[in-house]
Amino acid sequence: MAQEAAEWGAYARQPPEGHRLIVACKGDQVIGYGRSEPCPDDDACGVGEVAGLYVRPADQGRGAGRAMLTWLVDDLRARGLEPVVLWYFAGNDRAAAVYAAAGFVPEERENGPLVSAAATAYDGMAAAMDRLDFSSAQARGFDLTEYQELGDLAREGLEVLKDAPAERKADALEMAAFADFLVEQTRRMQKEWEAHRDALRARGELPR
Repeated sequence: MAQEAAEWGAYARQPPEGHRLIVACKGDQVIGYGRSEPCPDDDACGVGEVAGLYVRPADQGRGAGRAMLTWLVDDLRARGLEPVVLWYFAGNDRAAAVYAAAGFVPEERENGPLVSAAATAYDGMAAAMDRLDFSSAQARGFDLTEYQELGDLAREGLEVLKDAPAERKADALEMAAFADFLVEQTRRMQKEWEAHRDALRARGELPR
């Protein structure tokens, strides 16, 4: 164990040529690391490899692993190493989901309990585009729910304050008016956008 710690310490102080090491920290604590290198396989000249990625369990699911993976992949591609490959343990669904979201596609080859996955720049872009959803009112900024709830809350407050002096009700009145204004303007913008979108489609600038 001591020898292994010493070897990792030497690696961290001076990574071998072409290798990259990145660490994730929370405060003054290291919570994870990632490393990359040109793929060492004899038949993988010009290929980049994410050789390690780890986040301690208590801090998983908060974006540290995704951020490190993005940095490692972008760095490999910037150095002309593509596609980018990695290995992960079969059955590690959390890791598989992170890699799939980054555009990595499992390959058919396996190495014991390990699964190989590869990504090209196109794969990463395709994965990002697949996650885009512009079909809902919420995605377009036209969701009225929040504004309507704000108005309802203000009116409930006014009901409670119905016998109170006018100055006590001023803020609730303004809040209700503001919420109604946002609802009205959002509906107007949605109609204007739909008319503009239809015009773009008619000119062939957007697909129908």
